[in-house]
Order: sequence, then structure tokens, then C-alpha cells
Amino acid sequence: MNQKLMCVAIAAVMLAACSKKQETSASSVDSAAQPQVQAASAAAPEQKAKPASAAPKADKSVPFSNYQKLTDGKQLMFAYYAASTAPVEYEKVAAILEPQKYVYEQDEFKRRDVLAALKPQIDAAVEKAKQSKYYKIAVGSSSDLDKYDFESKSFLCKSVPYDGATQFFTDGTNEYRFTFANGEGFRKFKIDNEELARKIEGLRTKYNSFEVVAYFFAGDTKIGEKTISGELMKLQIVDKAGNVLAEQ
Repeated sequence: MNQKLMCVAIAAVMLAACSKKQETSASSVDSAAQPQVQAASAAAPEQKAKPASAAPKADKSVPFSNYQKLTDGKQLMFAYYAASTAPVEYEKVAAILEPQKYVYEQDEFKRRDVLAALKPQIDAAVEKAKQSKYYKIAVGSSSDLDKYDFESKSFLCKSVPYDGATQFFTDGTNEYRFTFANGEGFRKFKIDNEELARKIEGLRTKYNSFEVVAYFFAGDTKIGEKTISGELMKLQIVDKAGNVLAEQ
């Protein structure tokens, strides 16, 4: 395999250690390589989260074809500042964008010059992120589905982050994360069609035979954390050929 994809955080109470995965891209999401990500427990919020009713809501008229692919931690970082009321921490962002020129530079005047040059670029990136807060991302693979449950006619998708579990990229931006405020409601992937369920059951036993792709609105953040609290709009199972096998 020549591409790295992400794995998703499972609930903090179930984690004993961080894990890493590689996944092969399948394509309703583009085939560009993504940085590796790993699971981690979410930090305890410093304050209580805003009531769900106060959170910005997605515009359901926005076509899913307009959702942009979330590919790396820098993009996630700008998406966070676009959704948050917190001020941009320019020095932290500069350290991520230009570690050699900013972090390791010993000359304080040169460091100030680098930061001054980066500020307009950072502001522009945040402003661009504010224009569209709709994203799509692979949040799991075939190994993240439990076996088919005949009683509920569904597959449990263990990789959908919710209730404190977060996902972050391992490209030096691990402080910036995302979760789904309504993720719990999507964890059971219901499939009534027995023929389709049989097909997915067969594929889920094969390594990286499909991806679980999430479409979400990054309109809110968790207070006290650098975490996007996204509204999950749609979940798809997409095979390696790019065919959408199921969605909800």
C-alpha cells in the first residue's frame, strides 16, 4: 500500500493505548494521501459545553458534492479557528507551519520577522475556512465494523468519534482535533437488505476492503479544547473501486 489513511478515536473509557493504522483510499473521497492519525483520549473540558440547541446548524441544502476533503492537520487547525470564537494563537500556528524557520531559529529578530510574515497568510487561511465549513473524511475502514447484528439489522461502526472521543492527525498538529456531537446516532449502520448486508459482511473480514466516509459541518467547537464539535450529516460505506455500497 502506498497511501496513509486515518483511524478514528474510540471512546476514551475503552482506550488502553493509542493505535495506528494505514488504510488504502477508496474514492468518493479523492485518492490523495492523508497523514496518519492516531487515537487518543479527549482532554477534560475546562468549562461545560454549550447546549446543543445553541450550536450552529448545518444548511441541509448544501449539496454533498460541495463538501471538501479534510486531508491534514493544518486544514483541521484552520477549520477550528474558523468555527471558534477564540483568538488565533499565532505563535503556535507559526510553529506548526514553519518549524525550521520559527521554532529552531535562535535569532529573536528573525523569529519576529517570520511571525510577522506569516500572520497575513494565517488570517487568509482562517478566512477561507470560514467560507465553507462542510467537510468529508474517511473515519474508518472494514476493520472498524463489527459483525452484522441480525436483531437490529445493522453493523456497529466503532470508529465514529462521539462523546469525548476525538481524532487528530499525526503531522505535528495533534492539539487540534474533531469529534461529532451527534456521532452516537450514526454508530449503528442499519442495512435491511439482506443481500447487501451479506456482501458487506464478506468485505468487512478483508483488510481495507472499504472505507467509512463521514460528511460533516464544522460549525462549532468544544469550550476549553481545540476540538471541532461537528454535525455529522451522512455516513457512507465506499468500496476500493469508489462505489458507494450503503449510506445513512
